Amino acid sequence: MLRHEASPAPPGSTLHPPLGVHTPRRHVNPMPPTTPSPMYVGIGRIALRMPQNGSLKDKRQIIRSVIQRTRNQFAVAIAEVGGQDAWSFAELGLSYVSNDARHAEEVIAKAIRSIEEARLDAEVVDTLIQVEQY
Repeated sequence: MLRHEASPAPPGSTLHPPLGVHTPRRHVNPMPPTTPSPMYVGIGRIALRMPQNGSLKDKRQIIRSVIQRTRNQFAVAIAEVGGQDAWSFAELGLSYVSNDARHAEEVIAKAIRSIEEARLDAEVVDTLIQVEQY
């Protein structure tokens, strides 16, 4: 009876080793060792006054609308960060991450400008924009 033995795979072949043969794996670092790229975080703060509001429910409806529209339109993180228990005042915080400082600042500025122009029932009292590098 003739036995056929498997011949070794030619160099450069993509064949797997025979079963039962252990080949050590090399650890490959997915990212080459380089200096990290700068990361910029655009930060915005906007204070709103809503004198027509008669309840927290009215205020929350306006704020929820502003947050949802801004988040969808500009892909920023946004939340109410101040004045949660005041009927006629709210402070919103925004952030955006980019590899370009100018772009991060532009996105935050456009988002704040959009809130200023779109809400007739909310008056912008104060704004702040800054960019931090990490």
